[in-house]
Amino acid sequence: MYQSRLLIDREENLEKDRKNIDQKTFDRRKKIIYQDYNALCKRQGAWLYQQIKEYGLEGLKSGEEKQNIVDGLYLFSRICVKVQGFDLAIEICDFVLEGPLNYFHNWFKTRKEEAKEEAEKRDKLATEKRDKEQHDKEQHDKEQHDKLATEKRDKEQHDKLAMWAAGQSHR
Repeated sequence: MYQSRLLIDREENLEKDRKNIDQKTFDRRKKIIYQDYNALCKRQGAWLYQQIKEYGLEGLKSGEEKQNIVDGLYLFSRICVKVQGFDLAIEICDFVLEGPLNYFHNWFKTRKEEAKEEAEKRDKLATEKRDKEQHDKEQHDKEQHDKLATEKRDKEQHDKLAMWAAGQSHR
């Protein structure tokens, strides 16, 4: 998961350089980093996680193996949160929390809570957006209805006036 670390470092360095570059360049670079995050999640990260799930953490012999695998899973879960892969981040955290490596549990408890909070924010924003769109549609429909009703009333008044005027001109 060396690539995860490099990508995270790239993003952190970009944030540090933010005041030294124009907004357009910053946005373009940020977009590229997030494209790389997504690619990493879909390819290496997902594959690695599946392999670890299949093999299990119990079979890891050395402390270095355990540390590398757990670091990789932790970084991968962080990237999942960044690209809104909250369910996968939570699944990874649960996998480690249910495993034998108790001394890493605090890391993954914190990451799981972060993923849950971010998922809740995303869901809240989606609900607010949907509600606003619904409200805007209802408002638009009401305005259209009112406009049509006004046009109909104006036409009826115009027709009555025209009929009255026509009757007055024949007298």
